[in-house]
Amino acid sequence: MMRGNRFYLLLFFSLICLGFYACKTEFDGTAKPNMAPETYMLTDTILRAGDLRYKTQVKVQWWGTDPDGFIPAYEISLDGTTWFSTTKQDSVFSLNIPVNADTFDFRFYVRAIDNNGEKDPTPAALTYPVKNSSPDIKFIFSGTRNPVRSFPAIKYTWLATDPDGSDNLNHIELYLNDTTGSAYILPASVSSVSLVAKNITGTATDCDVYTGISNTALVAPVSGMKLNDTNYVYLRAADKVNAKSAFRVTKIFIRKPASDMLVVNAWTTSFTKNAAQTFYLNNINATGLSGYDVLQAADKDANGNYYELSPDPQTQDRVFAFFKKIFWFGDNTDYSLSLAQKSTVTFFGNNGRMFMVVPVNSDIDQQADYLNFTPVRSLVTPPAGTNFFFAKDSLLTPYTAGWPTLRCVANLSTARPFTIPDAPTSLYSYDTLYKASITQVGSSSNAWTGTSHVIAKRSTIATGKANFIFCSVPLDKMNGYNNMSVFFQKALIDELGF
Repeated sequence: MMRGNRFYLLLFFSLICLGFYACKTEFDGTAKPNMAPETYMLTDTILRAGDLRYKTQVKVQWWGTDPDGFIPAYEISLDGTTWFSTTKQDSVFSLNIPVNADTFDFRFYVRAIDNNGEKDPTPAALTYPVKNSSPDIKFIFSGTRNPVRSFPAIKYTWLATDPDGSDNLNHIELYLNDTTGSAYILPASVSSVSLVAKNITGTATDCDVYTGISNTALVAPVSGMKLNDTNYVYLRAADKVNAKSAFRVTKIFIRKPASDMLVVNAWTTSFTKNAAQTFYLNNINATGLSGYDVLQAADKDANGNYYELSPDPQTQDRVFAFFKKIFWFGDNTDYSLSLAQKSTVTFFGNNGRMFMVVPVNSDIDQQADYLNFTPVRSLVTPPAGTNFFFAKDSLLTPYTAGWPTLRCVANLSTARPFTIPDAPTSLYSYDTLYKASITQVGSSSNAWTGTSHVIAKRSTIATGKANFIFCSVPLDKMNGYNNMSVFFQKALIDELGF
């Protein structure tokens, strides 16, 4: 038994010795040289011609193998000489086709780099036949404000696209009325433009050009806007090889301001709109004012698009800036006040003067933000459970001698008085002109004894003259004494200097 164990021990030590000998022999051998990697692409030849050529955005894919290691990186080249490192195995290239060329053969090179830093000595290469695609452009008319008539401040927005990628767009060409002349060139990044007449005294004018929402005009104007005539605005997009889209065109009638006075009809109720306009225009005419323009700010077509309202408040602001005097009447508080607040900044900045008649609804927030530009500080809210009511034959009584007393000719379910600022500011002073005999209606009816101002004015500190009169009751319902012409003479001529 002992002899058997000795045998196995000798055999075990013999195997260990053989193992050491074998290990020693391997370390003493010659190391194999590193083998270069190999690079591959999806194919080695692409045969495409004519319209089958690729667009100028090309996606390229590649991979590599290494028989004795792995591939951590690649180098790519567009000319076989200048190489760029990457760890990706695909990429999208936007190609610059030579100017005025329609096609181009794009040669792409790639070589794998193995984990020892050795590069494939035979890079993979493939030629992509590329064809440029023409861009496209279209007008964008957002919402319902796409006027067919406008005073000479207009704005258009567009979307330019290119099948070869947005980077391939180069510029936008704009033409006003005449496509045979030189285009007005705009950067491809511009997607909207405003054209504002520089001179409204003749039959045609140059226009200042504003891009986006900028209030700084570009150096060069656009020429050829026709006043009191239909104007055509043409657009087309051009790409980097000067391929151009088809022309897109829209038209608009440009009105020439007849004077420095504008009447804004913001009446939204169609069946009473004409009667209201007749009342206000007749009383304006009775003062001797004539030659003014009328803007139908609430008129819509069958599709709900406004006929004359500008596309946005900034453009409407530029329209109102053509005038020095505005008479505004409407029947919807939210609509009139929000529109006027956003679009009369330049008008008042240019020392404009305004008379606004907008009946204030009972459900309007007494601290509504759009009252900030008026002589109103806040609206008076009736006590809980009651409403204000202005009964037929109730009176509007002036605070100052020389103004006529006015009488209501109908029962008005909404009569909202307001307060004015307690003290003047550095720019303006405020005065109430009329109070109303308002009834407080609830479980019983009582005469309202609180603040009941319904007509007020704002005057500039610099001149001491009124520049804004605001009325919160419908004047077309206040002619019970047939003396409205006297009121208009006092308000428009004596106070506002229309």
